[in-house]
Amino acid sequence: MTAHLTSPGMDNSHPDEGTPLLNDCHGAQDTKKSPTPLPRFQLAIVLLLQICEPITSQSIYPYINQVREKFTTRFKFLFLIAFSADK
Repeated sequence: MTAHLTSPGMDNSHPDEGTPLLNDCHGAQDTKKSPTPLPRFQLAIVLLLQICEPITSQSIYPYINQVREKFTTRFKFLFLIAFSADK
């Protein structure tokens, strides 16, 4: 014995538990899909950035001594100002 998804007196215009959520718009015969083209330009940009990132992260090393000197000089100055105000 099979169960009916809709009552005999009801039409199919009202969705219920048995109504499919996605309708088959193109029919069952159209199962072959065209391939989606790759976004080659966007992939090229991503690959270029992946190549450039290690190079740019290594470029700070010639200047690190100057950065450290400026940071420690400013930190010493701020340290002196902060603790000289207490006296």
